[in-house]
Amino acid sequence: MKKHCRKRLADQKHSHRGSQQKAHVTKHAEEEEAAFYAFMACTQADQSKSSAWFVDSGASKHFTNWKDWFTEFTPSPSKDSVIFGGGEEYNIVGKGNVQISFGGKMLMFLNFHYVPGMELNLLSVSQIMRHSPHLDVNFSNHKCYIVDKNTKKIVALGVEDHGLFRLVDIG
Repeated sequence: MKKHCRKRLADQKHSHRGSQQKAHVTKHAEEEEAAFYAFMACTQADQSKSSAWFVDSGASKHFTNWKDWFTEFTPSPSKDSVIFGGGEEYNIVGKGNVQISFGGKMLMFLNFHYVPGMELNLLSVSQIMRHSPHLDVNFSNHKCYIVDKNTKKIVALGVEDHGLFRLVDIG
């Protein structure tokens, strides 16, 4: 499957530019051909942002590397894994719900996957739309806004960071 990664193919085509970006790909062991994928580009310098949150429109699932953030957690009985563009593979060891504080407001996200060793934390736009019907995700002027549909207030703000949207405190 890695041979079809749009990020890897683009990097190969433009390798003379010296790009250091990688694509992160997720693979579900039970559905190899219809696997779920999370595509995420990040630079080598961003690898230390282990507590940072990124909104990823290409991710099909939410992922975090912090087990302490789960309010509910179920160990994963299957052999699901995440395969990074560089070939590194990490097991998805469980899933559950995660509560995150942004701007003084607590937000609950469902169906998070726990991946120890993963450098970044991903919020999937499609998962927010599917499991958080009270929230809207909008992109404009190099920013990402997560908006409460009822109050019309911005509950989280993402600023562009190497083609992704890193959430920042708006408190």
